[in-house]
This record gives sequence, C-alpha cells and structure tokens, in this order.
Amino acid sequence: MLNSPAGERSRQLSSDCEMKLKAVYSLTEQLYCGTLCTIKAMITEKCMPKNMKGVIEMLSTLPKQVVELKRSAARQGAMAALSRCLAYAPELTTEEMADGFPAKKVDGSDFSEADYAKCMKGSRVLASSLVNELDLTTYQAAYNAEKKRVQCPTFEARSLTPARRKQLFAPGLDASHFFDQAQFEALTHCNWDVNNLQIQDDEEPAKDDEPGRCSFG
Repeated sequence: MLNSPAGERSRQLSSDCEMKLKAVYSLTEQLYCGTLCTIKAMITEKCMPKNMKGVIEMLSTLPKQVVELKRSAARQGAMAALSRCLAYAPELTTEEMADGFPAKKVDGSDFSEADYAKCMKGSRVLASSLVNELDLTTYQAAYNAEKKRVQCPTFEARSLTPARRKQLFAPGLDASHFFDQAQFEALTHCNWDVNNLQIQDDEEPAKDDEPGRCSFG
C-alpha cells in the first residue's frame, strides 16, 4: 500500500517501508507543531486546545479568525489616528468625518483626487509611527451607532476532511473516530518560551471546555 501512492521524491526513500513510515510521521509531527504555533499566535492562551480533536476543530476556524483579527487591528489604528485628530482639532466632529472627505478645501476650491493623494502620502510616516504604539495582542471590539460594544463573533468548527476518490484506499472508511480520543498525549503540553517546543509533563491533563469554539474578548 505504501508503494502505490509514492511519487518521484518518495521513491528516493528506497523501498524500506519503515523508512517511509518514519518520513510520514516526521512530516505529520512537523505539521502538527506548525499548527499549534499558528493557533498560539492567533488566539489567547486560555483557548489553546488540549487534544487532537480540538486542534483540528480550531484549525478549521482560523481563516475566519484571521479576517476578524485584521478588522480588530484596523479598528485600533483608526481609533488611534482619529483620537489624535480630535485632540488637535476639537472643532471636528465624528459625524463630519463619517461622511468622507470634504467637497471643498479651506480656501473654497474643490477637493480633488490630487488633494486626496497628497493627504494619503503625507500620512504614511505618522501612520507607521502610530502602528508601533499599538498593542495588537488585545482584541479591539466594534461599537454600533448607539456607542455600545458589539458582541464578538463566535466561530463554529467545520470538517476538514477532503473529498476522496473512490478508488483510493478504503472508500467506506470514516476517519472521524480517529480524533475522538480524550487526550492526544504527544505534543499536548509545549513550552512556548523555547524554539524547539519542549514537551512538559502534566500529572492531570487539562480538558477542553468547548473545543472548536473560541471567541475574542
């Protein structure tokens, strides 16, 4: 079975099935470590999954979480810029700025695309400086027109099992039960302060409250 799906590169491992299994395990281990590092960079420590099933479910929500984190970072940047503008020009109102750029300049002439480009170009250095002052480790929630905080989104896990061709392996095989174990012992407790992901011993493994569901805030 190991020889049938082998490509040109896998043939370089010789015909030793044990060597091929070691290569598959090594690749799987690296992918799993990379997944944990990605999840750790995306969410808070308290939401880290503690078993294989939780990792797979959390991984399925990352694309939507990336979009939400981008919005959070954009809100932080906009708030920092607008608050500084209001501090220096208190006569401005948020209602005026919400309508877009003004139709007329101070001298009464039309506000053109060239004027817009000049404003954007002049803000680059200050924008770069403001970003360095932001704390992107915290989630910035959105607020509605009533100035009330909007509930942060909750992401539902979805299946990552790809569609299989009927002629590959066992067509009726259901792989979902492979991830139902209560605890995935390997790579569960990692010391994130070191570069080589040292595994830490834990007498009582922690339990996932709701694997696959995580919200910001």
